[in-house]
Amino acid sequence: MNTERKIAQALIKIGAVKFVSDDPITFKSGIKSPVYVDNRKFPFHPKEWKEVIESFADISALIKVECIKLQKRADSLYLIKE
Repeated sequence: MNTERKIAQALIKIGAVKFVSDDPITFKSGIKSPVYVDNRKFPFHPKEWKEVIESFADISALIKVECIKLQKRADSLYLIKE
């Protein structure tokens, strides 16, 4: 499964994506969007959070970003810059 699909499925699975086409969300920037992603839900879904973090690590490796590693402490996942 490709990385983008894994991230999208994790977001949908935890109910973090909302579609509001009849009443778009207005962001602080003023941009209106019919799609809202509530990333605050991830800490309550550690399996999906880990999938997303690992997917971002994969993406950053592809675009040669100075990388990060996953570190688990007290049931939390952290991105650590190396």
